[in-house]
Amino acid sequence: MKNKYAVLSFLKQNNIHYYFDQDESKVTFPCIRCASNICLELPSTKWKCESCTENGNLITLLQMPTNSFVKKDVRKVYHPVEERRAIKQKIKQVIETEDTKYRKLFEKIETLLTYYENKTDEQDNSQKNDIV
Repeated sequence: MKNKYAVLSFLKQNNIHYYFDQDESKVTFPCIRCASNICLELPSTKWKCESCTENGNLITLLQMPTNSFVKKDVRKVYHPVEERRAIKQKIKQVIETEDTKYRKLFEKIETLLTYYENKTDEQDNSQKNDIV
């Protein structure tokens, strides 16, 4: 996974929004040309856009002129951790301005999300054990 840092550094340096899935060893980011989501596989760094058929690896990304990249605001990759953080922040803002019934609702949502995260982790671990 030595290429991971090079890939993530390149995306950050060029302000390209991305989502790094450590479990799957993949980085999802908008295509440099058309802004459709593409996955770069680690450690090979190979990627291919299904929309515009642009493809390559880390070296081809590094060789592309930075002015050819689609602007970062055109398309963002869905990032579940950031999305959860934003939702929690908005709920907390509502709680501060409203009464305690919203605080209880927030606590129930948090409990439910934690339950499903743990359940998903257990399923992932079970599937990994089945493969081995």
